[in-house]
Amino acid sequence: MPTAKRTGGMLLIAVAVLLFGYGFIIANFAGQKAQVILVQIKEQALASPNAQDKTPEAMDKAVTNLIKVKRETDKLSTQTQRLSRVTTEAGTFSLLIPLWLCIAAFFFLVAGGGLAVGGDAFWVLLDPNTRCTSLSRAQAMVWTAMILGGYSCLAFCNIAFGSGGVVYQTTPFSLFPDIDGDLLLLLGIVAGSPIAATYLSGEEATTNGVTACPESGVIARLAQIFQNDGSDQTGKLDLSRMQCVFMTLVLVFTYVSLLTQAAGSITAQNLLAPAGKQPLFLEMPPINGSFMVLLAASHTIFQISKSPWGQQFAPKPTNQGQQLALPQKPGGQGGGS
Repeated sequence: MPTAKRTGGMLLIAVAVLLFGYGFIIANFAGQKAQVILVQIKEQALASPNAQDKTPEAMDKAVTNLIKVKRETDKLSTQTQRLSRVTTEAGTFSLLIPLWLCIAAFFFLVAGGGLAVGGDAFWVLLDPNTRCTSLSRAQAMVWTAMILGGYSCLAFCNIAFGSGGVVYQTTPFSLFPDIDGDLLLLLGIVAGSPIAATYLSGEEATTNGVTACPESGVIARLAQIFQNDGSDQTGKLDLSRMQCVFMTLVLVFTYVSLLTQAAGSITAQNLLAPAGKQPLFLEMPPINGSFMVLLAASHTIFQISKSPWGQQFAPKPTNQGQQLALPQKPGGQGGGS
């Protein structure tokens, strides 16, 4: 393997570590600042002789105003600059930047590891039988990045916010968000799907004489997602794959919207509700049964289409030059145009 590819892979891995580290720093900083602001507001409420200053509405407004003041106090301060990355002009906390840093770090790590070990940024996504980009492996990578990236970001903020509270020192509580059972089932499905796909593509390689994919460029690797793991060399699109890709995009963007809603707007009520007795994020955004049905259905249809049982209903040509035979005339001559 060329040294340049290995060096490039190691650089991508270093970028992944830096992105993840910076995401950790910002998320941790957000949790610390949220705890400091919460303590200041409580102290002001206790010191105020006016009972109206202690109402939930007044404390909500005080938290919002304090965030705005701290955000705009000193534009040259390093902490203020960092605070501007985890707060909004409306006076709420936002973890969108550390969230996307943690998710992006996973993709850089996968690409860098593949380039350093196998000489191909898509190496982790390649089917071991056909050496083409595997749709199942791509799905597993995307879901893993979304869920683990989101989980790490929320956990970083929880740890800084919860462990800094006075209550935690006497009565510790869980600082790690819970993961819904359906979400764990989702991870199980996307983790098991590549195993089934590898087994089925091995059967295709044995029966259809599949060879390794000749093209390895970025565009070619992405195009292979819409074909058939190398078992169809005609270059035609696979209908079941298109359906699975479309369904994956719908479900991934749906869950991304849930993540951004949870992490993108931490209001004054979110800070005041735990009151130092629980973390900011009790759980990862949960999914419901309909979500799981759509995911399981798309994976099931895709795996059936790859199986010998499914292929008998939609046989694929074995070579690019194969043509349909023309009907014969009574005299034995082929039909002309």
